[in-house]
Amino acid sequence: RTPPDAGSDAVRRRPMPSTGLRRAAAGAAALGVASALVFRSLPSRLPVVHAETASSAPQAADRIAGWTEKWNGKVQGWHLPQPHTMLLKYSDVLLQQPTAPAGSPARAAQPRKVLFPLCGADTSLGHLARQGHAVMGVDGVARALDQLMGEYGQELPARHAATPSGTLVVRTARPPASAGHQTRGKAKGEIGPQAPDEPALPAQDETDLSVQAVPGPAAPLVAVQADFLGLDPPAASALELGPFDAVFDRGALVAVAPGDRGRYADVLAGLVRPGGKVLFVGVEHDCKRPEGPPFAVDGDELDRLYGGRFHIHLLERSDERIDHPDEARFKDRDATTFKQTAWMLTRL
Repeated sequence: RTPPDAGSDAVRRRPMPSTGLRRAAAGAAALGVASALVFRSLPSRLPVVHAETASSAPQAADRIAGWTEKWNGKVQGWHLPQPHTMLLKYSDVLLQQPTAPAGSPARAAQPRKVLFPLCGADTSLGHLARQGHAVMGVDGVARALDQLMGEYGQELPARHAATPSGTLVVRTARPPASAGHQTRGKAKGEIGPQAPDEPALPAQDETDLSVQAVPGPAAPLVAVQADFLGLDPPAASALELGPFDAVFDRGALVAVAPGDRGRYADVLAGLVRPGGKVLFVGVEHDCKRPEGPPFAVDGDELDRLYGGRFHIHLLERSDERIDHPDEARFKDRDATTFKQTAWMLTRL
């Protein structure tokens, strides 16, 4: 295989049946905010095509503990104070409407359901939620989600959802009043704008964890506090999670230990609807001492993980100066090159 050059229209395919997975997460039950993600029927089971074993509770605890330690110690070199440049550059492709003509304003007009795996406190989530997209992040570190929710708006009471893997915490923050008008539910599964003279809405059903994209200027931001690798089919089914139209993966796959990548890819693939897109921002480096993260992920590895389930298209590969302050730690690991890559994956 020869990776396509930047700007190439080449794709790689391996035919294979696609799988879907439904969901959403957390309703906003206070202050008259009705919000939620539209669900679709779930397959009876999701095929796992990699040999890695399922995420166990001790492994999940160890993973979360390691990242919690980094957050508590303020070792957060991956965190950016503004939305990621690759998301800003390629959001029109990531969020486009597949049935609208190319270049049509309608391609980006409808709110989309967007997933951020291993989201941390990424400001990109709030950036899309303020545009009215139904955004959900998943992360196991409570402190990271505290920061995410606090920076976005007012956090509502958390919900607790029982799954076969244990009880997960579903958190919702509503946008500031200045970010847009409220939305209201006309009936379960139907959302529309709330007129300024309409009375406040009654509290939503406490058992309803649904969240739906709304056409207003801003939407609630939802986060599931959980180990992403633990969202296997039973857990995802219990949460009614997905399917998502779009995924932004920056700092997620490259942060997962290489032995867990197959598991990560299986979970992610099961949460994306057919035709849905994943914008993956990766790194390629030649560290002689391979400790990470971020771990290098190249086109061959993407083929191994996602081939047959996604079209895989290279958007760009940029060289970074190894003596740049942000990359000095790679120079300390005897690296001579460091490249940032952007790939668009489309679910088959």
